[in-house]
Amino acid sequence: MIEHRVKGKLLINFKKEDGSSLTAVILLVIFVVYVFLPMFAAVIEKQIFSVRASDIRDSMEISCIAAYNSLNTGDLSKIAVTFDDDRLHQVFTEYLVKNLRLNNDLTPKATGSVAQGQVQISSIQEYISGFPLTCPDGNVLNRPTIHVKIIVPIEPTLYKYTILDLLGVDKIYCNVHLDVELPVNQ
Repeated sequence: MIEHRVKGKLLINFKKEDGSSLTAVILLVIFVVYVFLPMFAAVIEKQIFSVRASDIRDSMEISCIAAYNSLNTGDLSKIAVTFDDDRLHQVFTEYLVKNLRLNNDLTPKATGSVAQGQVQISSIQEYISGFPLTCPDGNVLNRPTIHVKIIVPIEPTLYKYTILDLLGVDKIYCNVHLDVELPVNQ
């Protein structure tokens, strides 16, 4: 290595010496493997997680819309909104199973499911009067609404075991909350 000073700037020239090329290649490989690839994997993993969460939210929203079938139509003619609670849970669960590709016990099917473990439905509540209200998760509700919360276990795709070991968990649990307003005039 030869150092030169030109107009107050330090210039370093590397002379070809034995081992310097090999050292540069080894340092480059170490940088790529231990710095660049993990950073790239973290960015990609975040995007994959975001897409999975979006798929889960879309599936929940479609399931809530399907739950409109549980509205008591006789009460709607009297300008009242009421639900058959058992039918609401049944219809929501039925469509959630279809949309997330789950078995009837809410475990994922062998292929095509976003979930990597049993999905838990934390709450399904309908809010039909007394507005404005605040749901348990803090959203202000101004219209008849179905409030749903589910927990979906997912696993990382890249560096799976490393990420799970760093977090100290077996799976990552995605808690998804959704409030879907009903299309009724009030």
